[in-house]
Amino acid sequence: MKVKLSIILYKLQKRYVTCISESDKEVNSANLISSDTNSFNPDILYVGNLSSYLASDATSTEACFLCVDDVNRLDLKENIIDYPNLVILDETAELNGVFNNVINTILMVDNWNNAMQMAIFQNKGLQDLVDLSEDIIGEHIDILDENFKLLSYTKNISTIDPLTNELIERGAHSKEVIEKFYFNRIIEEFETSEDLIIVNESPFTDFNVVIKVLHINKCRELFVVLLLDKHEIAKGYLDLFSIFLDNVDRYCIKAFYSTEEYGDLYNLISDLLEGYKITKEEAASRAAFINYPNKDGFICVTVKFEDETNILINRFINIINKNFYSCAAFAHKNRVVIIYFCDFEKNNADEICKRLNGVFFPLKYYVGVSNEFEYIWEVPIAYDQTAAVLECATKIDAKKAAGDEAPVYKFEDYFIEIFLFKGGIGKDIFKNAFMYKSMKQLENASLVKGIDLINLLDVYFNNGCKATDTGVVLNMHRNSVLYHISKIEKMLGVSIEDPKVSLKLRLAIIVHNTGFLI
Repeated sequence: MKVKLSIILYKLQKRYVTCISESDKEVNSANLISSDTNSFNPDILYVGNLSSYLASDATSTEACFLCVDDVNRLDLKENIIDYPNLVILDETAELNGVFNNVINTILMVDNWNNAMQMAIFQNKGLQDLVDLSEDIIGEHIDILDENFKLLSYTKNISTIDPLTNELIERGAHSKEVIEKFYFNRIIEEFETSEDLIIVNESPFTDFNVVIKVLHINKCRELFVVLLLDKHEIAKGYLDLFSIFLDNVDRYCIKAFYSTEEYGDLYNLISDLLEGYKITKEEAASRAAFINYPNKDGFICVTVKFEDETNILINRFINIINKNFYSCAAFAHKNRVVIIYFCDFEKNNADEICKRLNGVFFPLKYYVGVSNEFEYIWEVPIAYDQTAAVLECATKIDAKKAAGDEAPVYKFEDYFIEIFLFKGGIGKDIFKNAFMYKSMKQLENASLVKGIDLINLLDVYFNNGCKATDTGVVLNMHRNSVLYHISKIEKMLGVSIEDPKVSLKLRLAIIVHNTGFLI
């Protein structure tokens, strides 16, 4: 790779005189100035004595020259602007030592950059990039997400800065610190700056700080913070830091926005959620093509953020896909949609909901959970269930949001409220709910047993759940009524004495008799 002249001069740690714009000039190798050299390559830094430079035909070339002053030409240094391709070391130095340092710096930067690119290719993560850079940067670095949660840091370079040490200990900046960021209008600069933010005087620390805000897809994604304990901010050092930042940026684009693993599945789920006309047969065929079950036990988990307009969810999706068992996460309408493949022996949706706090902290968010569904083409219905329960439950039960853990709202738990206030929601949203499924189960059992269990349950409710009165109406012995009621409870896995279950079943019978869900 090409290395900026500013980095080479910084690593030499020598005073120098030049009129070259050091950060603009880049070279990929270095040669000694030779008396018989007739042509010069602009990609090569030529190193030699000042007398050799003056004796050569080098003043008019575009190549760059780094010279040790062996002739003490004070007049030349004062008129350095007449030599636009020359850098003169302004202190005593051995030519061999300077040349070796230049070669070593170019090799060091090239090897470092190659190692970081290999780490990116192998998906080793941000911490690996930081580890590879500790000896090169030599100062403390923190990488934080857009919510000031610590993602990685230089573990072997300590600092006495209390704010940084608190960040490392907590794993995130405290609410009080973040509020100070807003109060001091620092967040405004974070939102707009595309360049390095250099802070010489900060209300938070006594050290010099260099901050880079990485904007991916035009949105604020990561903060990379360089804390300078040992030296002033030099142009060459910032250019060295920029190489590290370029690789962090490459990793973010690759890791946070990659759809390779779930690309075809993402397209299928996206098409279903966007409402494209896909037949059941087509959905099953596309699922089979990518070896994805089109018929199984599925649950949809949707995460809604309190601030939906300023949340970058693709990185979270990547974390979930890499670390959560038996599920695939996608983005839809600024929400995280997780399709969970039911495997009750190894994991369940409740566990996923608990683990989400470790992903989204300290964000404020709500979780909606659908009923279990059977076919992949039912994803839109399941998503509608989560959207409905989030809309309904967050209004009815907003006080739950005050706790440390995000509230989880299950469609079935708020089924009655959603049914009563469903508005324009289609009836298909209820077809895998307890109300509909219970009537189907009772219908099938009635055919086998030769008795109308739905009617028996209806009469039982209408007679105040009194077996004797029910028996009179149905011309059935009291014990027979209790026997069938017991069988119904066992079949449905509920207790009719539960008021909410009783209400659901009464509502289910009314809906069944009207044919609403047929």
